[in-house]
Formats: sequence, structure tokens, C-alpha cells
Amino acid sequence: MFLNATEKITTTNYTMDELCSCVFNVIYGSCFFPEDEKNMLELLGHLINLQIVQNPDPRKILRKGNSVFSRMYKCFSESLLSTKIFLTAALHEPIMFLLSQDELFLDIDPSKSPIRIPAHERRFRFGPDENSKSYKDKLAQHRRIIVDRLVLVVETFINAILNAMPIFPKSIIWLVDQMHTAMIERKLVSNDEAALICTDLIFTYFICSAVIHPEPLGIISDTPIRFGFLYFGIGRFSVKKGRVSNNP
Repeated sequence: MFLNATEKITTTNYTMDELCSCVFNVIYGSCFFPEDEKNMLELLGHLINLQIVQNPDPRKILRKGNSVFSRMYKCFSESLLSTKIFLTAALHEPIMFLLSQDELFLDIDPSKSPIRIPAHERRFRFGPDENSKSYKDKLAQHRRIIVDRLVLVVETFINAILNAMPIFPKSIIWLVDQMHTAMIERKLVSNDEAALICTDLIFTYFICSAVIHPEPLGIISDTPIRFGFLYFGIGRFSVKKGRVSNNP
């Protein structure tokens, strides 16, 4: 109730992120001990009932990421040892594979990729005349290479995640089940919408978040991240995530 009420306070000397981080680290001991983890799960369960299921558009409030539930869920999912073990097992190999690719920009829309190439390099790769048959043939080949690379990397991510599913954190499973049950019992959303919200909870705010920022979670250590590659990864991976998690 306290955390839920603090969202309505407009003038404070602290940010909500600072408050949630303080509560998580001081009161819940960063979930280092099982009892703290249990208490944190109870808190998140209460916040689901207070903030998510009572909202007319629960998916929208989760996407904004500024609710207390979203902030506390982020602290929780990034701190548990079990989540770090799962994320490392699921993402280390595909992320390293993604980083091992050459500097070819793996754009979500392959047709836009040439635009990102400097003009002088574009002329060198495809030719000076954009209307010539040779230029169009080379451009089509470039697009095919990108599409093939996209498919390969996405399949690498999906297969690695599926292989790691036996060690998926039980705490996250319990929390997602609570979210799904609460929304279905209140009959505020359809079964399909509830499934999409639970999918967001697992992929968008847990797995995909780790793909974008793998270093703090220990997934990779000293390898520099090239944002263009991970931009591809999160985009293409999100397109196919429904195939992996039809049953959150």
C-alpha cells in the first residue's frame, strides 16, 4: 500500500527508481535469502492486484514501465541468482554469436539497410548507377544475405532459450501464474490478452531486457556491445517470441 501510494506524491526529494531500489535492497535484502525472496514475491503479488488488474489497459501500464510493480519486478528479476543462471545459459552463446558477425548491419527491414551504408561505400559495393541492372542485382544479393543472417541468428536465440527452459526461474513462473490467474478471475481482459501480457512479462521485460544489457547480469563480461546488432536481436527476436511462449 505504501509503495502504491507513493506514485501519487508529486513533490519529493527522490525519484521512484531510487525509492524502489532502496526498498528492494534495504527491506528485502536484495532477495539474498529465501525468506526475502518469498516476501518480495508476496509484495509483487499485491502490486499486481493494486496496479495491474485494476487498470483498464494493463498491457499499456506495463509497457510504460513507470509503475511501482514494473520497477520492483525489474529489481527482482535482475538480482536473483536463479535468473542470472538461466539468462547466462540461455543468452551467452547466442549473444556471442551475434557479436561475432561482421559489421554488416542486420536491419529489421533489409530494404532499408543500404540507406545506412555511406554513399561512397554504397557506390563501391553496388556500383555508381542506382538504376542499372548490375546495381539492382548486387543490392538484391545484399538483402538476401541480410535475411539469411537474420534467420540464422534468430534461430540461434530461440534454440538456446528452449534448451535452457528446464532451469527457468521458478519464482518468475509463480509470478506469471499469479498475473494470469488474477486477470482471468477479474474477467477484465480476454484469455488471449492475458496470455500476451504474461508473454510480455517474460520476454519483453525479462529476456529481451537482458539481451540489450547483458553485462550487468554477467551474461558477458568484457566484450563491447555493438548496439546495431542487439537492435536487430531484440527486434527480430520479439517478432518470433510468440512461437516460443504460447503458454506463459
